[in-house]
Amino acid sequence: MKKTNEEKTLVGVIIISWFFRVAGIIIILLGLGSSILLFSILIDNTEGVFAIIISIIVGIFIVSLGVLYFLVGRGLDKLKSWARMTTIVLEILQMILSLILIILLMDISSNIISLIISGVVIYYLSKREVREAFRN
Repeated sequence: MKKTNEEKTLVGVIIISWFFRVAGIIIILLGLGSSILLFSILIDNTEGVFAIIISIIVGIFIVSLGVLYFLVGRGLDKLKSWARMTTIVLEILQMILSLILIILLMDISSNIISLIISGVVIYYLSKREVREAFRN
């Protein structure tokens, strides 16, 4: 039985959407954990109020990023055009970050993989049949 283009498109979108959901959950957990860790480090080295404020700001930023990733994953699953565009923007930002890390830290191997994955996601979501699936 041969699959149609739309069925193939949906499988790719589902894979990307689940990747974003899992990444979102991991980022949320890391945000909460890093906020607690940062607080415990800062509380020993600075005044208490400063440590609390910095920890809260960092935690809110990281958790918000995780929530964004999770919501984008859900939006991709529902074929929302805003989720497709947000994914492309996030992947472009990831590519820029990877290039900066390659240049500054000479950390080539993991960042090359990140560049390839981001490039594949952008290419896939930019294909005509995928764009059309998000319009319907």
